[in-house]
Amino acid sequence: MQTTSDVFPKYGHSENFSWVAGKLIYHSIEGGCWTLEFEENRTTQTEEYHGVLALKIPNRLITRFKHSTYVVVYGKVVGQNFSMACPPTIYEVNDIVPN
Repeated sequence: MQTTSDVFPKYGHSENFSWVAGKLIYHSIEGGCWTLEFEENRTTQTEEYHGVLALKIPNRLITRFKHSTYVVVYGKVVGQNFSMACPPTIYEVNDIVPN
């Protein structure tokens, strides 16, 4: 499986968030939620969206990946999440690759 680590940083994003690189996390509470932490040190919260996004991702894409995997996702920010279990900003994923 080809990785993209030579092209993308471990954590980061494009200016318009068309791609986001980070750590994939699964939260099992309230029916489950996949998130992407794209800021390495989230305690500083200097990044937009506090360094984490809730992922709206098709099952056909996510089944290849496990919790705590480094990935790059392609897509766009689409709105707000109202679940207490997930971050407030939703990112709609069109594709995902290992990083």
